[in-house]
Amino acid sequence: MRIRGLLVAGALVWAHASVAAAQPTAAPPPAPARAEAGTDAEAARSALPAAFAQLREREFAAARRSFEAIVEAPGFDALAEEQQYEVLSLAGNLARELGDPKRAHALLVRASGYPQAEGSVWHARLMAAADIQDEIDVARCIAMLARRWPSTMRELDERAIQRLAKRLERQAAAANEHRELLDALFDTGFTVGGEPPDALWLSLVRLALEQDHVARARAVARKIGSPSSILAMHVDRRFDRVVDSSERFQLRAAVEAGIERARALVESEPTRLSHRVMLQRRLLDDGRDAAALADADAVIARIAEANGSRYYVDFDDEYPWVLDQRAEALWGLDRWEEAIVQLRRAAKRPEEGGMNVSQSLNLGWFYADLGEADKALEAVEDLGETSPYGRMRLEMLYLMVAVQREDASAVARHLAFMRDHREDAIATYQLALMHAGRVDEAAALLIERLRNPEWRSDALIEVQPFKAVEKPPSRAARDKRSKAVIARPEVQAVIEEVGYLRPPSTTAAPAL
Repeated sequence: MRIRGLLVAGALVWAHASVAAAQPTAAPPPAPARAEAGTDAEAARSALPAAFAQLREREFAAARRSFEAIVEAPGFDALAEEQQYEVLSLAGNLARELGDPKRAHALLVRASGYPQAEGSVWHARLMAAADIQDEIDVARCIAMLARRWPSTMRELDERAIQRLAKRLERQAAAANEHRELLDALFDTGFTVGGEPPDALWLSLVRLALEQDHVARARAVARKIGSPSSILAMHVDRRFDRVVDSSERFQLRAAVEAGIERARALVESEPTRLSHRVMLQRRLLDDGRDAAALADADAVIARIAEANGSRYYVDFDDEYPWVLDQRAEALWGLDRWEEAIVQLRRAAKRPEEGGMNVSQSLNLGWFYADLGEADKALEAVEDLGETSPYGRMRLEMLYLMVAVQREDASAVARHLAFMRDHREDAIATYQLALMHAGRVDEAAALLIERLRNPEWRSDALIEVQPFKAVEKPPSRAARDKRSKAVIARPEVQAVIEEVGYLRPPSTTAAPAL
């Protein structure tokens, strides 16, 4: 499941914790001194000792049945509030551990509604929501945990939270939860790999402006430091109320500051390879291919005589990206064949314990750009399962091969698939139209993206003039069509309506 990665804690944590939690409550709290008016309340109260005894004896299935029977009993509402809360919490956690996440979620939603609800119950509710793929409630839980129990955020996967926030942006029904999640993350200093997730903060600025919360938008905008997000604010008229002439919004200064921050992280935590990957990425984004190559070579030289895990705690996860970015640097330096060799090595390394999908796809694209159709297909023949975005990139590769082979039926088939799934990677679909020579359709799609609030920022960045680099013939032809589409009067008119074209930049074009 896509959301299950949110949790680092093992699935059986509650099974152990629940027993400990039950120890102090071997018997229910004493009944009020006054006589009860009805037998229903007395029946519910008298059932508590047996349920707690079953829990202490680790008879979890029986304990679950007993606690749920109490919840459903007519006298449940007559129990003390603290008793109701404890019974609902235990019943919910037991239901989840015994494989009934839907029932668990319903019980934990009720438990978390009590004023004494603890972070552990909200955490359990989060797990249950993840189990049933209720992303909106996952967002509610994360926002609550971030605000009231921020220390628990260390147990969650930062990148999974980032991906969740981006998915919620595309769900109209989740608008309120999306905004609350972003607000909570920003206010509590959320980071991903030690760096602020500026793409999320950019979304928060936009949402605040849409609601005329200008002061909030400006406060968030002042914290944005990534060049891509600053550029997005520069070229989009929606951000005119927060963009000023201060140094914070100078793109060149932001580029240099971002590189220096990455260098500082490399020096402060030399055992984290992810910091070097970040530094190389920022150098590549600034067109400094030679510098990125030198840094990658330094990493490779360091591990030449020993296992990389000896030097880097995250070696297995990050080293394939060092090789991938080394290949990208070689490609940018027009050393295409060397880039292919490097990427072939990168593709052989596992990704998250399985088939290396990312580098295999990149290798296939490199081969396709060089006109080597057979090798492009060979690179992805054992690809296995991909994400929706990865599948769109795979279809793009198939399309490039079909165009090269002049297979019109295959071109139509792959374009049809990409059209049906375009929201998984709208920019890749536009690229496919360009590659297939469907320039009228590509122009219409670009205009649609520029007019769509969700897609506009990325589209405006893509139409900016970037540093020109030498490219293989097929990619050069595609880029020539793209420039012709951007230059069309109807496209220029929409760009002028919603944004700006900045002077040519020395930075590299964004990767699609």
